[in-house]
Amino acid sequence: MGAAVTTTISWSHLEELVDVLRAAHPRVDPRALDDGELGALVAGLDGVSVSGEPGPGDFEALRALWHWGA
Repeated sequence: MGAAVTTTISWSHLEELVDVLRAAHPRVDPRALDDGELGALVAGLDGVSVSGEPGPGDFEALRALWHWGA
């Protein structure tokens, strides 16, 4: 078996993070998630490591980009 591949995405690259979230959770309405639930989805992404910490407004921006499109 080959080694597992992990992709690293920074919180400063929200568009990339949205693309991964959409692919992993195509039926989720991000507007229905609070910050904790959205953070849990991000933390639980298989094969993706998210570097850094979310800054002020990052969860709201992530929700908007996910819902309305990047």
